[in-house]
Amino acid sequence: MRRSFGAKVIHITQSLLREIVSMLFPISCAGCNAQKTPLCTACARTIVEPEHSDTLIAPWSFRDPRVRSLIHHLKYRGRTVVVRVCAEALSERLTEEISEKITYGTFQDPLIIPIPLHPSRKRSRGYNQAALLAQTLAETALFSCVYEQNVLKRIKDTPAQAHIKDKRERARNIVGAFALHPDAQEKIAGRDVILIDDVATTGATLREAEKVLKCAGAREVLLAAVAH
Repeated sequence: MRRSFGAKVIHITQSLLREIVSMLFPISCAGCNAQKTPLCTACARTIVEPEHSDTLIAPWSFRDPRVRSLIHHLKYRGRTVVVRVCAEALSERLTEEISEKITYGTFQDPLIIPIPLHPSRKRSRGYNQAALLAQTLAETALFSCVYEQNVLKRIKDTPAQAHIKDKRERARNIVGAFALHPDAQEKIAGRDVILIDDVATTGATLREAEKVLKCAGAREVLLAAVAH
């Protein structure tokens, strides 16, 4: 009970600190510094799109400095106010990609599943940015879907992929990092899935998690991120 109470106190404290930061340092547009919005409409229209990928869906290129700024605020500074902007951009891109599949019944009522953080990293950060994105996406999506958080768990506390430049080393770093939660297999057997992360550089993290879902019986798994 002591550990549970302590974890709850830490979570509340971190949430309060994020709120205080938001009040003291109001968010401004990542492109033009317009106040009270993480990304204004004018700047959103000019965000660079990623290179085409046959295996990954993403609305933005991580090469765009405005996108890097948004992701940095989300991931490392606790600026969760940027979640909705990112989720809406991803939702629009996903709708474009899967509308035909949905029309013909080849992709139905997908589960929206986030890439999990290792428990130690989640305690340190106070939240999982991929889970915030996935939940907001499910709430605002223009297609029928269901948010499921407790499907995947991270069982290996790997070094951050962002610190590893070599593509093959990234793939090796993430091997065996994910497993299913108890009783999760019955949730995903035969289901379509959209797997969500904030950034996919090489896609190694998403592909490793995809293997676990496919082995558990997921029908089709789409890999999606805000930036690529």
